[in-house]
This record gives sequence, structure tokens and C-alpha cells, in this order.
Amino acid sequence: MPDYPTLWFWRSDSLMDGWNAVESFATDEHPHPSTIESNVRPTGADPFSRVSLNGQHLTVHVDHAHLPKAPSLWYLLINYNDMIGGVAALMAFADKRFTDGTVLDADQFRLTGKTAADQVAAIKWRRSDATIEQIYVANEFRRRGLAVKLINVADALVVASRTDGYLNGGGHLTDDGAALASQWNHSARLSQRVGSYSPMDTQNS
Repeated sequence: MPDYPTLWFWRSDSLMDGWNAVESFATDEHPHPSTIESNVRPTGADPFSRVSLNGQHLTVHVDHAHLPKAPSLWYLLINYNDMIGGVAALMAFADKRFTDGTVLDADQFRLTGKTAADQVAAIKWRRSDATIEQIYVANEFRRRGLAVKLINVADALVVASRTDGYLNGGGHLTDDGAALASQWNHSARLSQRVGSYSPMDTQNS
């Protein structure tokens, strides 16, 4: 597996209630991670990911050159509330009915006729501190970069939503998660592994 880049972010205009435009970059112009708040683009570099608005849909584009095997995906973003601030879940679908990167809310998703059983991948993170809880990729879609694509989409959404902190690995990982995290060994967002999660499946997502 290749090493994947760490990133800094540029957050600019408001797109809709609760969301801002965001681009991420792998250059050394700013610390990784950090967020530059400005209406003026602070770099001439090409973005690694971008959060924008396409019609009525939020869209997160990840540079295809870094993940050439990953299919086109659209997403359902759900926020679950609980006593510690809630969990966000991002489910991915690969049927190409929407432009790559399109993010639906629960109301928009109901109109598609799809269910959670149709997802090909998913990621969950704690909304209070953006710590990843679980990542799931369907067996037939593994080894194609879906987990990395999902991580980068979720990462951009965390910054676009102005959540405190950045998406991070925490210390509890599945064995597959530990192997994936090893590709970011140089990242300040990884903690030492202190425990394990069971693999995520569609019944639990």
C-alpha cells in the first residue's frame, strides 16, 4: 500500500446553513493539519479534496489521480444524537445515479428508494471530537481505495461543518484499520493503538 498524504485546509464562503466551502492541500505551505480562513485562495496548488455545492446538493470531490481504482460514489450523511454529542455516519453508494461526490441528507435519500443494505462502504465518527469509530467496505469493493476515499470525504466534511478538531484515528482500531492507519504513520492525527473494535457491517451501520 502507498503512503497517503497529510493535509492542510482552506475554508472560505458559506455554502448553505452549517456548511462552508473547503479545499485541502498536501503542500508544505502550512502545518498539517491546519485550517486557513480566507475569502482569497491562499495557494496555487491543486486541491486534494474540495467541498462545494452542486445545485441543491453538497458535493465532496477527491482527486481521482490519487485513487485511480476507486469508483464513482455518492453518499448519505446521517447525524445520530446521543448523550455524548452524537455520531455521524457517511454511507457510500456506487450505482452512479448521482455525480461523484454528491452528499444527500436523510430526506433526500428517502426519495432514491435505496436502503442501507445497498451501501458499498461506510464510515462513522464521533461528532464531539471527530474520532473515527468504524469503517466498513463491502468485500467485493475492497482493495480499490474506498476506505481512503471515504476518510478524505469525511475529513473534508468535518472541516466544512466547523466541527472542533480534525478527523482522527483514536486508539481503538480493527486489525484492518490498523493496517490502513500504518499508511499515515507520519500523521499527527494518529494515536497509539490501545484497543480494538469489531469490524463494521451493514447491519450495524
